[in-house]
Amino acid sequence: MSENFLNYITDFINSHHSMILGVAEADIPYGCMVWYSCRDGKNLYFMSRTATQHCQITLNCPQVSVIIYDSAGKYAIKKGIQLLGKVERVNEMGELNKVAANYIKDFPNAGNLVNSLLPIMVQPGAHTAFFRVVIEQGKELGTEAAIMSQNYVNV
Repeated sequence: MSENFLNYITDFINSHHSMILGVAEADIPYGCMVWYSCRDGKNLYFMSRTATQHCQITLNCPQVSVIIYDSAGKYAIKKGIQLLGKVERVNEMGELNKVAANYIKDFPNAGNLVNSLLPIMVQPGAHTAFFRVVIEQGKELGTEAAIMSQNYVNV
């Protein structure tokens, strides 16, 4: 993979904050939109209720697909990225503190909620948690460049 492509993915991820998360269980696909925070271009962090369908599915099948796209473009002009990776729950308090601080920087209105939930997120039965999507592969979407059939590359 070229350094330019990695930089493109990192820049695109860091300039957006919503993604479509795709999961599947028993050959039944499910997708949802989640807000994410990212600092390194390789790990997307999102907060979600642990009882949601997407979180419950990732307990048994952590492999996910992610789509991040630029919705500000003109009709029929696609621009975005597709990613493949795995979901992990963030359980360590030191990492949770860093993730929460970055999440609040990206979503200041979520600060009170995040800070109130943070102390209980490390508990096994917590109803809300931070999750990490570890990006393994990616490809660019782009109608103008006619690259929609490009193969995934390791990130």
